[in-house]
Amino acid sequence: PAGYELGNIIHQSIEKLTKANQLNQINLDNELSKYQNQNPYLTLELEIWKKKLTKFITIETQRQKQGYKIIETEKPFNFEYQDITLRGVIDRIDKKDNSYTILDYKTSSSLKIDTIKTYEKSCDFQLEFYYLSQQDKMIENVGYYDLNGAKIKTEIMLNEKIDILKYHLKALKTTQVNFEMCDNKNTCTYCPYKIMCQK
Repeated sequence: PAGYELGNIIHQSIEKLTKANQLNQINLDNELSKYQNQNPYLTLELEIWKKKLTKFITIETQRQKQGYKIIETEKPFNFEYQDITLRGVIDRIDKKDNSYTILDYKTSSSLKIDTIKTYEKSCDFQLEFYYLSQQDKMIENVGYYDLNGAKIKTEIMLNEKIDILKYHLKALKTTQVNFEMCDNKNTCTYCPYKIMCQK
């Protein structure tokens, strides 16, 4: 889908320029223009993103002035937690003084962070995985870098969600499965047993 391709293009462009220490508006515009030449269907969307990313470049300049340095991009991790192997790739790790911020780039316009009202029903533990993989560091923040609005959305319910994650991972190790029908039909949408259940 075009949205997925667009997100990848933006992500790859930012990563490439960050690694080369050449992240600025001119270079980012030029990088995105290369993709416009390759795929004319994305010309308009990439032109819009060039404008949107001016705020991102401004925020990046401010972060540099505040003492933040990008020390890792596309950092792979592979570790065991609760006897389950977790692996993935962290988009970016920043360092300021002796503390670290883990960031994951997002281009979605509907990006939301769990709140005290929503975290208990959350199915999104991506930031928790990132945090747990880097526990040897002093992690100050873990968050999504909302490229659409040029904001860092910090995971505010981190510890509470780690507790929920532990519960879910423990459930994965069970030797017995409860096949009773559930009350919430929304669960059925992605349930692999819905044919057997026939709810």
